[in-house]
Amino acid sequence: MLEKMNPRERLFVLGAAGLVGFAILLFLAIKIQEQRESIRESVHKAADDVQRIKRLREDINAMPGSAPLPDENEFLSKTQALLDRLKFTPQNIRSHKDNPSRDQEQIVVEMTFAGVALKDALAFLHAVEFAREVPARVANLEFRKPLPNREIYDMRIQLVITRQKATR
Repeated sequence: MLEKMNPRERLFVLGAAGLVGFAILLFLAIKIQEQRESIRESVHKAADDVQRIKRLREDINAMPGSAPLPDENEFLSKTQALLDRLKFTPQNIRSHKDNPSRDQEQIVVEMTFAGVALKDALAFLHAVEFAREVPARVANLEFRKPLPNREIYDMRIQLVITRQKATR
């Protein structure tokens, strides 16, 4: 096709193609530069965010500790009062203190129940988790149906209070 054109037209077509190619390369270079700049800004912002998070963490750790962990007997009495109010009698109650990490302490109460109705178990769980009648959370819950033809269950539950240790 270029052979049928005279030299002047051929030069004009090649010049236009070169100009279009140059424009495309220029457009790509500008887009690449814009992307690099936006990535550079986001990396800089992320580094600033990391520094801000570190400062906030240090500030939070420097704050005075929360209220001391409630006395184990006080926690057990609140739990027992809730159980009495719901007419929910445990088969066994054990409690102990635990240190899951060097800056936290826990009181763990383990209770086992035999032959409980599902509605009673759910009422107890609702009182603990949603109504916050006991200042704890349910850490572990196990249900077992000992008799296949009856709607009673054996249940094991762990209530846990976790607090930050007081820094001195």
